[in-house]
Amino acid sequence: MILYRRLLNNSLVYFEFAKKSFQQSLQYRIANYSGFAVNTFFFIIRAFVFMALYENRGIVAGYNVTEAITFTGITQAMLMVVGIFGTMEIANAVKSGEVATDLMKPIDYQLVMLFRQLGRSFYFFIFRGMPIFLVMAVFFPWSPPQSWGALALFLFSLIFAVMITFSFNFIVGMSAFWLLDARGISGFIMGAGLLLSGFVVPLSFFPTGFDKICEWLPYVGQSYVPVAIYLGKYTGAIMLSMLLRQFAWAVILILFGKFLMFFAMRKLIIQGG
Repeated sequence: MILYRRLLNNSLVYFEFAKKSFQQSLQYRIANYSGFAVNTFFFIIRAFVFMALYENRGIVAGYNVTEAITFTGITQAMLMVVGIFGTMEIANAVKSGEVATDLMKPIDYQLVMLFRQLGRSFYFFIFRGMPIFLVMAVFFPWSPPQSWGALALFLFSLIFAVMITFSFNFIVGMSAFWLLDARGISGFIMGAGLLLSGFVVPLSFFPTGFDKICEWLPYVGQSYVPVAIYLGKYTGAIMLSMLLRQFAWAVILILFGKFLMFFAMRKLIIQGG
């Protein structure tokens, strides 16, 4: 019983970090309004590009025009929820020396940063993702989820997508203990994520064979897996396989980040601090 209470109290500490991160995000309303306008603008541009592509065409790479627009709307709505563009928050904290404050606390630094990200992601889901989805639903033809089960699994998969992207950002942050500037590796991971995650176009648009390779990479879990589940492109055993791959990559990347943090603590050279 004592162990149970201790575990519960420890869990509540990390949920408090998520809560504070959510509340902090609420303070930047003007930034959210401008970000919503930009995301909506790019959604509309991407939607019209697909509409032009599908003119006088029925099915392209397994998608009709309504599914393609829905794909665009959901990926654009997920943009800030998942944070596929990456962040230099941890790397900058390492470079400035601010990370030392968090490392001295009797808590798991990686878990703290993960729950902070989950808090921000929940904020963006409500105040950025859902409004963009509403714009799509009102002004464009769109496809509803294949079933309530598909919608639930989409949300479940979305959590794994956040964890994978967080892990990439954490790895970039830990690399700052050795690199003078982590922007290079950050740009590489972000660029690979945009290209290989199925964010810009569905994986089925890729050359035959290359799409299958991408399905085994961690990047696909950042964007395409949740959307494909929503649209019913992954069902049955294939859907279960993709969810397991997404979960496996989330665990592998988190463990790799913890491995890097272990060696970073032994080195502990904080630039500027």
